[in-house]
Amino acid sequence: PQPDTFRPILETEYVAAQNEFEEIIQDIWVEVMEIDKIGIHDNFLEIGGDSLAGIRIVSRLSQAFEIDFPVNLIFQKSTIAQLAVHIEETIVKLMEEMED
Repeated sequence: PQPDTFRPILETEYVAAQNEFEEIIQDIWVEVMEIDKIGIHDNFLEIGGDSLAGIRIVSRLSQAFEIDFPVNLIFQKSTIAQLAVHIEETIVKLMEEMED
């Protein structure tokens, strides 16, 4: 049977992506998790994430942002919002290092 592509029922209210970083991450999560609608505060594990999906997501994030992220990043920053902040901060830090 086809996997259920609907967002599971969660205590967390759905919140759409608010910026470009969140949109990119959300698109990756939707594709990898095969769920039509994932909010930026939805927890990776609570929506059915596992280690294989985590590896796929982190790999796709590394490609999209051209930065090598550790595989366990998805478990440390387990929402789209948390990942977006982390990625933005990483990019700013790298840009500052390049300026020095």
